Amino acid sequence: LVLHQSWLADAQSEDCTQVCGDVTISYPFRLIGASCSTPPYHEYFTVTCNSTLSPQNNNTKPKAVLSKLNLELIEVRRSPDYLIAKIPVARTCADSNSGKTLSLNLGGSPFVIDTVR
Repeated sequence: LVLHQSWLADAQSEDCTQVCGDVTISYPFRLIGASCSTPPYHEYFTVTCNSTLSPQNNNTKPKAVLSKLNLELIEVRRSPDYLIAKIPVARTCADSNSGKTLSLNLGGSPFVIDTVR
């Protein structure tokens, strides 16, 4: 699924490109812990490079995760302006471990789900 961020093209580019796994992280996104990632920056654009083991495929390759939304980034493109992230198949579902209802909430974020692609 594609998440649009319509003002990405208007953002001024900064020379702070970082890589996490197979994903290139560039402005306005910031990789937590990168030398050029000094605050302040918008919380929705912070990225964590998570190198925990993936139980699906025993893969230890680092994963780029949008920290605020806890979504794995697959790709960030500047032209056209969008990013691809893994999101749950269902908008709302029950967590079998805790019994809590989980949902994808993009409210307040600068992202929307692209229904065209």
